[in-house]
Amino acid sequence: MASVVAALALWLVAAAAAFADEDAEIAARLDALAGAVMVSDQVPGAIGAIVSGDTVILRGYGLSDIAAGTPVDPRDTRFEIGSITKLFTWIAVMMLVEEGRLDLEADVTRYLSDVEVTGGAPLTLAQLMSHRGGFEESYAIFDPAVAALPRAEALSVAAPDQVFPRGAVTSCSNLGAALAGHIVGEVSGHASAARRHRHRGDRALARPRTG
Repeated sequence: MASVVAALALWLVAAAAAFADEDAEIAARLDALAGAVMVSDQVPGAIGAIVSGDTVILRGYGLSDIAAGTPVDPRDTRFEIGSITKLFTWIAVMMLVEEGRLDLEADVTRYLSDVEVTGGAPLTLAQLMSHRGGFEESYAIFDPAVAALPRAEALSVAAPDQVFPRGAVTSCSNLGAALAGHIVGEVSGHASAARRHRHRGDRALARPRTG
């Protein structure tokens, strides 16, 4: 019996060592990949994570503050998630579609009582979500003076011209995503951000802090 226990203990030690070696190899590959991308794309700082079951490999690269020379801490450094926000907006839209409160093929003016949509043709959520609304790309929505306005007013002020037929050309549109987020807020009765982070985000998926 003692020999069986000893053999089992040795097997467990060997298995743990093998898994540790495998994790170290994966971490080394992640380090190499991150290093190459940071050089080729001139990325000042980044966080990389690999999650498999209970195994989590978390690495920090470069600087979180170039001027201060502050290194990235994978557990404490926070980066703005930028356009990843669009993903959470689309999730919120589709949840409302499942509830029958939004129609992807309906003209969005049905849901917008306080925003002027540029262009003469009907515009659908399906077109907004596929970046085929026909809008000229514009970053006016990010202007601090515009961003300080009430959401509906900001969307109207920042609205770009329609330069393509609806559904004809795929062209990334920040305004289109912002319109969809506003529709979520209008239909749900909550502010769009609160809807995403409290009511829908918690139910849809658990995610770490990002900003």
